[in-house]
Amino acid sequence: MKPVYYRVPETSLPAYKAAGKRSMFIGQEAVLDVEHFSLEGGERKSIRNSCNKARDNGFSVKVHTPPVLEGTLQKLQHVSNDWLREAGHTELVFSQGVFNAAVLKHQTILAVEDNEEKIVAFLNIVPDYVPGELTYDLIRKIKDAPNGITDYLMVELIFYAKAHGFKAVNMGFAPLSGIDKVKDIPEFSIRFAYEKISSFSHYRGLREFKEKFLPEWSNRYLVFDSNYDLFSLPVVLAGVFKP
Repeated sequence: MKPVYYRVPETSLPAYKAAGKRSMFIGQEAVLDVEHFSLEGGERKSIRNSCNKARDNGFSVKVHTPPVLEGTLQKLQHVSNDWLREAGHTELVFSQGVFNAAVLKHQTILAVEDNEEKIVAFLNIVPDYVPGELTYDLIRKIKDAPNGITDYLMVELIFYAKAHGFKAVNMGFAPLSGIDKVKDIPEFSIRFAYEKISSFSHYRGLREFKEKFLPEWSNRYLVFDSNYDLFSLPVVLAGVFKP
């Protein structure tokens, strides 16, 4: 058995280095300052347009507090299934959750609904280890949801966080992204895969979605014992990501 540490903050690297560990950059995490967030300015124009379009078309965001009703959970299940089927996604675990009605029942849900209470998108708020910070896990929508509906949902989450006294929203991890200057062969491989290989295009889309909100990015690393571990680690990570 070998210990491997996943998504380690850059500030923690000296401790691992002192213990003789090696590290490799694997992406960045986005944290948004909600106290100073605003929809004003040219950089937020597309987000404003998405929000205005959603409201003009009769959509609103409803907060479902626990215990979430069974009927609502069934609607969320439909959205989740549609999202998985349309995008060709599969459920992942370890670094995120899966759709589990028994768990979601006891979490706060933000759902985008039309005038007939049909849910077209949702996210679930989950506990965060950082004081004053709010985060979410699943963020899913149906295939027929209007363009920009996730922008609208994220804005409402930010306003929810601010109204409930939170200082920041952790928008999660953007795998493989954020390498400005390549320092070694592993980093070159990561950037090449991120920029050139089509099967990694969803990572670029994830980064672009978060980037619109102008969060602060911080580096995350994989920490391991030796470079030889890099031959087996992809298989190990792929295994623990499967439900």
